Amino acid sequence: MLPVRMSGRAEGIAELADADDVPAESAEFSDTDDERAESAEAADTDGGKPAQYLIMVTRRGVIKRTRLSEFDNIKKGGKVALNIREGDELITVLPSDGAREIFLATEGGMGIRFPETDVRPMGRTASGVKGMTLKDGDHIVGASVADGFVLFVTENGYGKCTPVDECRNQHRGGSGIIIYKPSDRTGPVMDVCAVTQSDELMLINSDGVIIRIRVADISVQGRYAQGVKLINMGEGVTVKGIAKIKDGAEAVDVPEDATADAGGDKTRDDE
Repeated sequence: MLPVRMSGRAEGIAELADADDVPAESAEFSDTDDERAESAEAADTDGGKPAQYLIMVTRRGVIKRTRLSEFDNIKKGGKVALNIREGDELITVLPSDGAREIFLATEGGMGIRFPETDVRPMGRTASGVKGMTLKDGDHIVGASVADGFVLFVTENGYGKCTPVDECRNQHRGGSGIIIYKPSDRTGPVMDVCAVTQSDELMLINSDGVIIRIRVADISVQGRYAQGVKLINMGEGVTVKGIAKIKDGAEAVDVPEDATADAGGDKTRDDE
């Protein structure tokens, strides 16, 4: 696993061929760090094929594809992985075999899907290129390899699975299409995840309550639907994260009202 951290250290601006390349601060790969880290499984993609590239996506819609071999022999101090523009931040890192499609989603419910080959391979210190054109006030909340279904989860605990084919293939840099319509009831989109019907997920909220949900129990709905309630939460409590989990994860009981009607097993993070 390769953790990716945000560094305040200034880096030189790389000279890139694309006009929409952006300079700025640096993100680094390191084996330890006190800052928030994004990570990617380096060995295999979700499809089981050996990963050849790491795909990095930022809050402001910048995307970068770098060969995994660029990160051989990482020392404790880390290696620069991405120059990040001031005010931007790394959202996620995806492993890829080099022949996948990428899906980006925004807080406001816009989504774009395009072949990863639209993003040319770049060196470690490059800044990346525009992956998606964002509306004023909107930003990227998640990215995934475009396989099967895309799970949307909102801050207020609503979710749905939408077939990725409903988001038509476009070219990198477009504004995308509406793929979720958030409301005051659902709250904004907080994350997305590529899933299959056999997957299971963990959701964690700001109170530290975790639930385990089978994807097969979450409604498959179209682009404009708002989904179903996945987790019951008190006033002011929001969903903070989602993750696919492996079989055999243990669970500890929590209050009965934590789980909504989507079929979740309840756990609590007591640490």
